[in-house]
Formats: sequence, structure tokens, C-alpha cells
Amino acid sequence: MRNVVVSVVVVVAAFVLGRASAQDVQPSCPGCQVTHIPATEVDRYAALGRAQGLVDQQVRSGDIGRAQ
Repeated sequence: MRNVVVSVVVVVAAFVLGRASAQDVQPSCPGCQVTHIPATEVDRYAALGRAQGLVDQQVRSGDIGRAQ
């Protein structure tokens, strides 16, 4: 019985810690200009890259602010 109680306490503690550490993601630059790239365009680049054997070269740089 003690093992069950300890297990439940551990699971609940892990759940609470996981929820507490969840971050509210906010943009680092809310006024920055953004360009939307549709999935169809990315798919075309992926198909072209596969055809040329350059699968890892489709999107080389995504400007994500200071972390580019």
C-alpha cells in the first residue's frame, strides 16, 4: 500500500512540476516584419532538393530574430 501511495505522489509531483515549468511563448520582437511561407512552397523546395540529392539544403536560413 505504501508503494502505491508513494507512486501516486511521485506521479502527481511530476505532473505539477511539468505544468509549472511550462512556458508562455512570447515573440522576442512583436513588431518585427514576418513573411508567411505556405506549406506548398516548402513542399516544392523539398521535392526539388530530393530530385537533386540535396535533401538537407532546402531551407538554409530562417530569420528567427537574434538566434538566426
